[in-house]
Amino acid sequence: MPPHPTDIIVVGAGIVGCAVASELARRGASVQLVDERPAGMGATQASAGMLAPYKEASAGSPLLDFAVRSLDLFDDFVTRASSESGVAVPYRRTGTIEVALQEGAMGKLRATAALLASRGVAAEIVARVAERSTRALRAKPVRICHPDSHTPMSSALETQYYPDETAVVERLRSLITRR
Repeated sequence: MPPHPTDIIVVGAGIVGCAVASELARRGASVQLVDERPAGMGATQASAGMLAPYKEASAGSPLLDFAVRSLDLFDDFVTRASSESGVAVPYRRTGTIEVALQEGAMGKLRATAALLASRGVAAEIVARVAERSTRALRAKPVRICHPDSHTPMSSALETQYYPDETAVVERLRSLITRR
């Protein structure tokens, strides 16, 4: 139990919970984080607070505009968290890669590319490969990813370029406890 009354209890000590608690504390609230697991060990393990609105929400969905707004705010959030904690958060936007294994899925990728283009987001088709053999190309390869994406993605590249969720959570926790 905290030594003084708590204004707000945040349930969930992942990236989102820590970010919410940090912002509330920054605005002067007394905040307590509650989670049955250690910080960053729940959904954060799987997603690292990933913001991929065009993969997570469909066109016309109210979630899409909300998720795009969250993504737009994230760079400033990371900069502020690094500045206020005094510790650099290893973060770089790299885009996303989606694979279509069947023709129907390829149609969905084309629709996603059109949605992205309508919103001014770069997207390209990387390659179209026959289902049974990587040597039997049906069409000339072209890119379908953000120009900064490293293709093909590998675990070594992910380790180098994706944010370390544990480090992000620890930096956010340090902001909360310093207040």
